[in-house]
Amino acid sequence: MISSVPVDDCWMRDTGPVFRTDGHGGLDAVGLNFNGWGGKQTHARDALVAERIASCVGVPFAYADLVGAVEQDGAGTLMATRSSLVNSNRNLGVTQQPVR
Repeated sequence: MISSVPVDDCWMRDTGPVFRTDGHGGLDAVGLNFNGWGGKQTHARDALVAERIASCVGVPFAYADLVGAVEQDGAGTLMATRSSLVNSNRNLGVTQQPVR
């Protein structure tokens, strides 16, 4: 049960965990390393929201290798904006070029 998670100025799409399944009934959560929209705002407490929610619901947690926000529908569709992921104040060196 989640009773209280301290925040600065929380927007759950950006700060909350992404839950995923492993196809065998396992569930865990991933945090996308919220950095205050590229350092534009105070975010010390917001940056911990994903991990704290995962802890509250009792699932393993890991941080992703990127900063940003995504939307997903639980059926395999993932949406992200260029300005969130391909941005030097979030993911320095990440480009839209395909990985080969």
